[in-house]
Amino acid sequence: MLPTGAAAVSSRVCDSDLKISNILSRYPGSTHDSFVWVNSGVRERLMDMWAMGERCWLLGDSGYPHEPWLHTPILNAEEGTLEARNTRYHIKARSAVERCIGLLKGRFRCLLLGRKLEYEPRKACKFINACCVLHNMCVLGGVPYVEDDGYQVIPLQQGVTSMLNEARAVREGIIRRLQN
Repeated sequence: MLPTGAAAVSSRVCDSDLKISNILSRYPGSTHDSFVWVNSGVRERLMDMWAMGERCWLLGDSGYPHEPWLHTPILNAEEGTLEARNTRYHIKARSAVERCIGLLKGRFRCLLLGRKLEYEPRKACKFINACCVLHNMCVLGGVPYVEDDGYQVIPLQQGVTSMLNEARAVREGIIRRLQN
């Protein structure tokens, strides 16, 4: 499944468990989704598989071209028809990618639209790829996502508290030496 939106910095393929199986973060956010798709290795691989008789496909939104290996919703399907029913199921199934992107951006706030990665493009792409890898690690490890803008105070363990007190004493000693 592929995301949509001019703000998308990359193209992601994910499964229904919200695991990202492919990421393409080569193009700037203003690049149209269909351009990214046409230039992706996933499309090339699916075309090759299709040519060899292997049948599989991805679900994309209406920003992508309808191809044998990439299905898009049927726009303006007449209500009550099989086409409209197919489109409802398509949209429901494809919602996984929207949830995946929301979860990814929620965990890694640097990927939000209002934020900018203030690095040269090649390095920014590495950040995006790293966020996707960490996202998959969180999903596979069952790390819960808590949607909260506040900060959670985690009590320090006893050993950490004593080390913190020792560190403060060392710093105070350094500061006292500066007075001499």
